Amino acid sequence: MNEFLKDKGKAIQEVFPDFSIDIKDWYFDDFYDWYVMCGTGYCLSFGADMVTLRNENGQFITTINWSENDE
Repeated sequence: MNEFLKDKGKAIQEVFPDFSIDIKDWYFDDFYDWYVMCGTGYCLSFGADMVTLRNENGQFITTINWSENDE
């Protein structure tokens, strides 16, 4: 999660200015198996090479191509 925020966070902030790249603003919700940003409800769920961004209601916003092997 922290690596994803460092790698893709700035680009996401250009579209969603209130998106935080500080890991301290996020917590893991093990019931839904995703990360939730405190105060906004943004949710991130990680797949093999994709990350899905959802709103506070769990509705799809976008997917982001990402893997630890990206150059």
